[in-house]
Amino acid sequence: MVEIEGYLKTILDDTSLSQRSKEVLLNEAMNLYEGDIKSIRYDGETKANVALYLACDKYSCAIPGKIPLPKFRLLSKIRKETGIKRREPIERIDSMCNLMDVYGDCIPKTTKNLLEIYKGEFLKDYNNYPPLGTAAGAIYIASKLCNEPITQKKLHMDLGVSEGIIRKRYKEIAGKLNI
Repeated sequence: MVEIEGYLKTILDDTSLSQRSKEVLLNEAMNLYEGDIKSIRYDGETKANVALYLACDKYSCAIPGKIPLPKFRLLSKIRKETGIKRREPIERIDSMCNLMDVYGDCIPKTTKNLLEIYKGEFLKDYNNYPPLGTAAGAIYIASKLCNEPITQKKLHMDLGVSEGIIRKRYKEIAGKLNI
């Protein structure tokens, strides 16, 4: 087990995520690995990659590109067993705010309201872009509206979404919603 934890730490250390985000993802990946994934007949690294990939899905971080992509059939099977599925931007807000240590209701509530309006008025744009970038851009806008500014750098460090993507998505959302 120590071996797998070391393997996962190596992958996470190769990212620009904050230390707290790395710890949360490592703990979640190890819980998945020792729980639902343990009994599956694949080698340890393959199962560890799946566990980390699903931990990233659960907490909506953007580092799966740094993880060796798990086999599709295995990933599908584990998703069914764990109940961790791909989610749209609105569904990611609470876990993203949790990962960033954002407490209180203003930012998550405002972000969800912004995304509901954006989805209702611009469904094609809402669905055409990667959900993490859309969610991160909306969190950035909401943080300003709530007078609790979160920098693009913090969003990048905690979630792994590039500052360029955050900037592009928040400008588009703000522009279309006239904010």
